[in-house]
Amino acid sequence: MSLSARTLDELERFVELVSAELGVVLERRIPFYFGFDELAVEHCGWAACTSKNGNVFATSWQPTSSHHELVHGVVCETRFGAPAILAEGLAVAFEPKPNSRRGAPSEFAEIERGSKFTGYYGHAGHFVRWLHDELGPAAFMDLYTSAEYQGGVWSAIEAAYGATAEADCLAQAPASWVPHRQCADVPFHERSGDAWSFDLHFDCSESATRGPYERTNFHLDANYMYQSFLIDVETPGTYRLERPDWATDGVIQVRVERCLDQHPMTEQEIDDEWVAKWVWFNFQHVGKVDFAHPGVWRVDVARDFGPPADVWLTIEPASG
Repeated sequence: MSLSARTLDELERFVELVSAELGVVLERRIPFYFGFDELAVEHCGWAACTSKNGNVFATSWQPTSSHHELVHGVVCETRFGAPAILAEGLAVAFEPKPNSRRGAPSEFAEIERGSKFTGYYGHAGHFVRWLHDELGPAAFMDLYTSAEYQGGVWSAIEAAYGATAEADCLAQAPASWVPHRQCADVPFHERSGDAWSFDLHFDCSESATRGPYERTNFHLDANYMYQSFLIDVETPGTYRLERPDWATDGVIQVRVERCLDQHPMTEQEIDDEWVAKWVWFNFQHVGKVDFAHPGVWRVDVARDFGPPADVWLTIEPASG
């Protein structure tokens, strides 16, 4: 599997975004190896890693690791080997995926990298995303570059924030973070009458196509090239979606996600306000989706990797 042209551009912008948000000045370009699976396994022992000299490796069978490892590639400009709760938490915090792995950070702050920390990546990301926002980038990076296991990682966090860090995080952080930069840099698609009609050309060598798909926790779902659009739903309700016959045009998947300005705080608010799901299509290639809220929604149209192809999709109010 290769990276599509627009994904390469997006990863460039992502690196610039991370360095700007953290205040890290990049003095070099980050070497990035994707799809060289044997090379990644040789250097990483598994799917992905960032080496001490800042080289980033990710495999084709775990493409969702690209953003994670590029964060490591940025911050190793400042420090390599920060405590796992901060290093892995920061990388997870920037991943373009939702995160509902809440936990008590003091319970795993002193655990070093390795098998014992593996189960805490999501919890660390949930905490660090909150901590970074609360401290601000300068204070957070001061903590990132100074915290040591020998002196106590959690005591360093409390010294930077205060003794109520854990209690405040559990009380203030949302039950689930929506993906980082959820709907940023995604173009609007205008409606024609009551419907949206998409005529798409999928070609990994052209800038309109992205891939592999990164906004999922399931690696198998990542093996798509895709295009994304924003639509403005003025009238909430049930809408009808129609796509091509997959026998002739390949399997076309559609995912919709409501764009939010603020994070829902509670599980009930998340269920009520944030919707993100794949659309199920019947054998007539027709599906339905409930746009329960007015406003901006993200539409991802995904197709199996393959030769260039033209596909189409329509979204219109359901009748009856």
